[in-house]
Formats: sequence, structure tokens, C-alpha cells
Amino acid sequence: MNDTRQNLHDDKIDIRDFIKVTWDNKTNIVVGTVIAVLLGIGMNLICPDIYRASMVVTPGILGVDATNQKTIYIDSPENIMAAIQFGSFDSEIEKILSKDAPGVKAADISYAVEYTDNTDLLKVSTDYTSKEVATKILIALSQLLKEEYRHKSDLYKASFRREIEILQNQIKQKEIEVQRGQNYISQSEARIEELSDDLKTLIQHNKRLSEEKAIIQSNGNEELNRSNFNITQNMAVIDDLKEAIHRHQVSRSGEVANLRDIDSTIVALKDERNRKQAAINNVQDIEILQAPVADPIPVKPKKARNIAFAFLIGLFLSIIFVFMKNALQADR
Repeated sequence: MNDTRQNLHDDKIDIRDFIKVTWDNKTNIVVGTVIAVLLGIGMNLICPDIYRASMVVTPGILGVDATNQKTIYIDSPENIMAAIQFGSFDSEIEKILSKDAPGVKAADISYAVEYTDNTDLLKVSTDYTSKEVATKILIALSQLLKEEYRHKSDLYKASFRREIEILQNQIKQKEIEVQRGQNYISQSEARIEELSDDLKTLIQHNKRLSEEKAIIQSNGNEELNRSNFNITQNMAVIDDLKEAIHRHQVSRSGEVANLRDIDSTIVALKDERNRKQAAINNVQDIEILQAPVADPIPVKPKKARNIAFAFLIGLFLSIIFVFMKNALQADR
């Protein structure tokens, strides 16, 4: 119990000593803290202001996948992000700005690229000592992005147009086949009608011969034989006509079925052509949704934060210095 009281007593003595030493050396502590704050202010004055310019970019779009409804991009957002961050356009930007901002070098340009609001939109930012120059850097970058991806979209459109041209030629060829088939069917129907008329005429003629045969049976075998011969010849011709009509009907039916297949093929080709045309219309170049704009307030240095850090560090170091000095004096 006595030891515990003694420890508490010692702690009270330590706290009192701390307060006493601090109070006795308050001038040194204040001076040290003020010096640190002044150094922080000096650093703020020495360090140049850094301004940040930003813009929002939407990747170029080819269309939408019909199976999963996902957007198909001309180039993926990841590839665009990598191209920007790895400085693929910086040398061209340096050339573009060589007159308006000759101090801008490709090696000094850097970007921060991130997705916005859980979408595929890209927010591109760059920092520079002048907000006007930072804005010009992004304007130049946006122009280069548009040129680069407009070229790619033009290549896709040209490919689609070539495919449409091939499909259109195939459609024309099929339409020629349809016209040829329709002409053939018309000719077959005309021929069938002509043969059918001949068949009717022969059947009627044969009927008359049969009627005459009954009459001339009493006139002798010679006329009867001649009548039988004529009837037999007509029957042979009638069979030939029926066979010819059947052949033409079969041929016409086959051509009609073929035309149905060709019509189905034409419909499929036209659907494919329309899809390709829609694909051309759906191609969207890369767009700048938010034009480059610079923040009016510098993002660096963080002046208030730097001064606060300088105050805390100065206060802490001043207190340590005072206690070390007091300890050294006590040892003497």
C-alpha cells in the first residue's frame, strides 16, 4: 500500500515538474513553434502552386452484344487508360503546345485516370503549375484521342460497308435468279396450257373417232382397221401429251420450291445487310462528355495543412528540446 502511494506521489511530482519546466521555458517553446510555423509558411511560398485540370471521356462504341446486352467498344476503356497513362500522346502534345506553352515537355506531363460513378466513363486529370497550361494539355489530349479513335471507327465503318457491298451483290444475283425462275414458271405454265388444249382437242377427236367407229363397223374391215389405227395413234399422242404436261408440272413445282428457297435467302441477306447498316449507324467515336476545365484553387501545396503540421512538429520538437536541456542542466 505504501509503495502504491509513493508511486502516485512520484507521478504527481512528475506532472508538476512537467508543467513547471514547460511554463518556465514557455518562451523557448513559443519561439521554436513560431519558427517552425514560419518555416512552413516559407515552404508554402517557395513551392509553386499546382493546378488540376480534368475532363470526362467516353470510349468509342461499336454497338451492343445481342446475347448479353454488353457494350462493345472500339477499344476497351482499359486500353485507353493505359495509352494515356503511359504517355502515348505526350510527344504530340509537346509539339502542339510548342507555340502557346513552349515550356511544356513530354517528360513533365502526367495523368491520373479513373472510372467515374461505377461506369466505363474515364475521368482524366493532369496537374501543372498553370491552370491555363493544364487545360491546354487536356484540350490537346482530347483532340489526339478523337483523331486516333476516329481513324479506328472509320476502319470499322469501311469494313462494314465492304460487307454490305458483298451482301448487296449477293442479293442482286439472287433477284436475277428469281426473275429467271419466274420467267421459267411463266413459260412452263404457258406450255402446260398449250399442251392441255392440245390434249383436250385430241380427246374430243378420239371421241368422235370412237363414235364413227361404231357407225362404220358395218362398212367393212378396211374402214374399221383405218379407224382403229387412227384411234390408236391418237391414244399414243394423248399419252405423250399427258407425259409432257406431267414433266412440265413437276419442273414448275421444283422451280416454285427453288424460288421459295431463294426468297428465304434474299430475306436473310437483307436482314444481314440491315444489321450491318445499323452497325455503321451505331458506331460512335470517342467523346468528351465534360470539356477540360481547371480548378480555380491550387491542389498543391496544401497550405493550411502544411502550416498545421509545422505548428505541431515545432511544438513537439520545442518541448523535447526544453526537457533535454533541463535534464542536462540537472545532471551538472
